[in-house]
Amino acid sequence: MERFRVGPVAVKIYPVKNSRHVAVFRDLTGQRIRIERGNAAATKEAAREKITKLLDGSKIERDRIDAILAPFGASMIEAARFFARAHEHSLKDSPAIERVVEEFLTIKVRDVGFKDIKDLRHRLSRFAQDFAKHTIAAIDTPSLNRWLDGLPLSGRTRKNYLACVVRLFRFAQGRGYLPEGTTAAQKVERPRVETPRKDVFAPEELAALFDAADRALVPALAIAAFAGIRSEEIAPEGPGDPALEWRDIVWDERQIFVREEVSKTRGRYVPMSDNLLAWLAPWRNAQGRIFANRRLDRALGRITLAAGVTWKHNALRHSFGTYRMALIKNVAQVAEEMGNSIAMVRRHYQRPMLESVAKRWFSIRPAETNVIAMSSTG
Repeated sequence: MERFRVGPVAVKIYPVKNSRHVAVFRDLTGQRIRIERGNAAATKEAAREKITKLLDGSKIERDRIDAILAPFGASMIEAARFFARAHEHSLKDSPAIERVVEEFLTIKVRDVGFKDIKDLRHRLSRFAQDFAKHTIAAIDTPSLNRWLDGLPLSGRTRKNYLACVVRLFRFAQGRGYLPEGTTAAQKVERPRVETPRKDVFAPEELAALFDAADRALVPALAIAAFAGIRSEEIAPEGPGDPALEWRDIVWDERQIFVREEVSKTRGRYVPMSDNLLAWLAPWRNAQGRIFANRRLDRALGRITLAAGVTWKHNALRHSFGTYRMALIKNVAQVAEEMGNSIAMVRRHYQRPMLESVAKRWFSIRPAETNVIAMSSTG
């Protein structure tokens, strides 16, 4: 990576694919700018040209300001002080960020699911800690850009942090803590996120996973594969976190109720296929959590070694969505069952897939010899 400066602007240049290079810098307002060219020299030249134009534009703007102030014999410094005095009351009346976060979470705990409020509390607590003793009105876009860039996290995680901050600022605006219009958080540049590939298991791979799974893992594996319920909804992430329980299985109605406090998004009912009913039948009288251990994803990952299957992140849920779409061809219904938006289902699961393969997926059933009646807690 190469670094250089054009006046007050620091520039970074680094290589990307196919010998191309990218220059990254911030303008005088803190806005991040990215320039890509075919080689390092061309990228450097394009960056210099862009920055020069920006700096020249700033000089033109200063000349215009001087012309406006000339009839009053005032300087830019005097104008800035006058503006600050006129708006000083808004900063004094603006609450500390810690108070706004506390108020926001108190309100949201009544409106959103357990996992959503847990995520908001985790991310906004860090935000409040990093901006301690600031009022929310004093936090501007450049400060937010620098904070977000400084988080040693992936683009996806930083984007999730920003989404929480945007919600906080909109809440503050609704409470009169911020002026009307676009908030500072909404002006922040969104971190670049690579869209992850949604891999699926073949029916034969899933059958191998069932063969390798111990009995305690079978219900969770079946629900993830044939109902598409998220791993974190099936199994608790923490000792006190709510999770899917056997009481949530509505046997006579062939439905699984994902309670609001369990759901990542919203409460919902998910229909049970014939083969899922067959897999869960031995646990019809069971009580308690469906999977009592923590981190279901790790438990599922371990059985791939015994099954000789390559583990694919979140592939059970992705497989359900893909095969369910191939069968019913109804985006809205699949979105409702998965607790996703229609746009996300269309983007990730409306893909070319043979209906015959989907039928094989939902035809995987337990061998008769493996169906052992159970009445105790599963």
